[in-house]
Amino acid sequence: MKNRCLIIFLLFSIKLMAQYDSTSIKIEYLDADMTLINELNEIQFIGLKCSDRKMKGKKFLLTFREYENGKLIVDDTSRLICEDRNIPMFIGTDTMYYFYNTCSGSTFQPDDSVYRIKFAGKLQGVNFKLLIAWVPGFELSKQLKGNSDYSLRTIHNSEDNEMKVRLNTVTPILTYTPPYEFGAGAKEYCILDGSPIEDWYSKYKIKHFYIISLKIL
Repeated sequence: MKNRCLIIFLLFSIKLMAQYDSTSIKIEYLDADMTLINELNEIQFIGLKCSDRKMKGKKFLLTFREYENGKLIVDDTSRLICEDRNIPMFIGTDTMYYFYNTCSGSTFQPDDSVYRIKFAGKLQGVNFKLLIAWVPGFELSKQLKGNSDYSLRTIHNSEDNEMKVRLNTVTPILTYTPPYEFGAGAKEYCILDGSPIEDWYSKYKIKHFYIISLKIL
């Protein structure tokens, strides 16, 4: 009887631990009016929202990868580095120091009920200016190479516009990519949804694209 109770307790503990090793991220899109305005201004937008109270105090960090001809050519993991910094501020003859942590703005604060990250971008010549805002928090601007065919899209989200993200794991969430070309001018983005990123070049001949990943820790 004791052994049976021990097994049940262990199974329950394993199940409970499994529930806390990941979270759900909701994909948010703009309403019809704002979507129309953005389309007229050629602005692309995607929002992410986390309402999981167990994620309070967690850091939501991003990485950026660029692929060309099936090979990884840029792997920007600089935003995964969290460190304390002292910035000197000079007031007259006195020097004061402003202390902050580089990841403080990307942390789900205890007093907040939801945590959001917003992605908005606009093509400027051959560069896609992507503005990322952690709400509340700070902003980050990235320059991505692209053209009018490129689309900012989610990766592996379900029909209810949610995606599972494992904690302490780099999880691809967004891509900035051109479409798959069938020939005779026919193009399609949705065929890439759910397809392994490693196959995008060999199978679909997507020569150049970006992957934005999220790591929660």
